[in-house]
Amino acid sequence: MTKIKKILLILLAFVLSLGLVLSGIFLIRKYLLPPSVPPADMNVTLEYWGVFEPPQVMYPLIKKYQKTHPKVTINYTQRTFENDFSRYRGTLLTRLKEGSGPDIMRVHSTWIPAFYNELSPVDSSISLEDFTKRFYPVAKDQCVTTSGQILCIPLMYDGLVLLYNRDMFNAEGLTVPESWDELREDAIKLTKRTREQVTRGGAALGTASNVSNSSDILGLMLLQSGVKIPDAFDSAAAVSAVTFYTNFFKADKVWDDAMPDSIVAFAAQKTAMAFGNSWQILEVLSLNPTLNFAAAPVPQLPNADGTLTKETLASFWVETVSADSDPAKKKAAWDFLNWLSQPEQQVMLYSEESKYRRFGEIYSDVSLMDNIKTTPYIGAIVQQAPWAVALQIADQSGNDKYVDVMNWIIDQILAGKEPLKTLQTAKQNYVKLK
Repeated sequence: MTKIKKILLILLAFVLSLGLVLSGIFLIRKYLLPPSVPPADMNVTLEYWGVFEPPQVMYPLIKKYQKTHPKVTINYTQRTFENDFSRYRGTLLTRLKEGSGPDIMRVHSTWIPAFYNELSPVDSSISLEDFTKRFYPVAKDQCVTTSGQILCIPLMYDGLVLLYNRDMFNAEGLTVPESWDELREDAIKLTKRTREQVTRGGAALGTASNVSNSSDILGLMLLQSGVKIPDAFDSAAAVSAVTFYTNFFKADKVWDDAMPDSIVAFAAQKTAMAFGNSWQILEVLSLNPTLNFAAAPVPQLPNADGTLTKETLASFWVETVSADSDPAKKKAAWDFLNWLSQPEQQVMLYSEESKYRRFGEIYSDVSLMDNIKTTPYIGAIVQQAPWAVALQIADQSGNDKYVDVMNWIIDQILAGKEPLKTLQTAKQNYVKLK
């Protein structure tokens, strides 16, 4: 055999071997490994757990999506758990760990760290740059990891605002307070008593048992005072903030622990001011549709230069995807959520929600702020969004253990316990929860 023939045979054998190897790799990737993307002809069924919206609100949007994605089926169910969000959180986390959870789910934004191992990061369909431009800074704080992974998408926004009775303010010739000192002065003027009994509260503040969002309000005061929760609980600033809050009940007596829950009391005109979010505004409107009230940004503390701080609290829910879903489902789920979070769909969702209640969920997309920033009741919520932070101590967030620590602080101070020692113990208890 000539030298040339030997070389040709070697080359031929090499080509055949290479072909077999490449064919084997192709077959393994096609039939043995899960696909990295769903083929165009693959049917995908997604299970979606919601919290607040009934199916009749979500189905029009799902049907719209399916017109351009006929191979994707989305089964939406509302998981209310009778508004026991702590139970919902525990059930959902257990199901995810067992591999029997939904593909898409709504969770409170503060749950993301605890759910981290059970969540799938967003694929390349959503860039970090686009996410940062579209949503408020607090969304990035909650949904994006330090390494730049996006773990959730907000379809809504909510936060704390001051609710005030217009008629009561007008009768006293008062304007909306912008600072806490102004609020305190107004509350004292607005309070009515029969002997020692408060018959009309000036402001629903100072207690924990009958003040909705008491943990949020105290947390807001701590935040504005520069207190990091819980690290600086044992600071002079924390003592000052806790004392200021409880003095609305102890010293100023503008609120009474015999009053009903603050939102109920506000609707019944038993208090001139209360704090609430968009869902509690809806509750007030349901309880007393003719009540003449408005919402304003939360009061602030003065800075050294005479200006006011801008700190406020957000408490909102986000959509995310299970890590246990197969790659085809993950891709379809994130594609659907990206589509659902676009301005056009958010406007449609708001419209569908408004068919069943006074107004829908507040837009999470920054470009839609102008659509509602002057809207009665909810405009004040979105006006504060650019400066908001989200904390685990938010009431009605499913973080009951953290909320309980904050309310325990209030109860202890009202029981006559020494503030600094109470806060030191609270810090220890809070840290144990992490």
